[in-house]
Amino acid sequence: MKLIRFTTADSPNPCFGVIVRDSAVPFAVLQSKAGRPSAHLADSRSYLANLPESERAARELLAWGE
Repeated sequence: MKLIRFTTADSPNPCFGVIVRDSAVPFAVLQSKAGRPSAHLADSRSYLANLPESERAARELLAWGE
């Protein structure tokens, strides 16, 4: 699992997400599409503060996205 922070042309604010099939995907998008909200994945600080629960949530969303 490759966690990333990135910006896009549409959003100057950094997104927190994961690499899915060679694409950068924000956790917000994965959560919306999967119907699995998690405050632990709002940003990298939330992720780190809520380990190991946040890692489990991230891995579940990654598996759903693949």
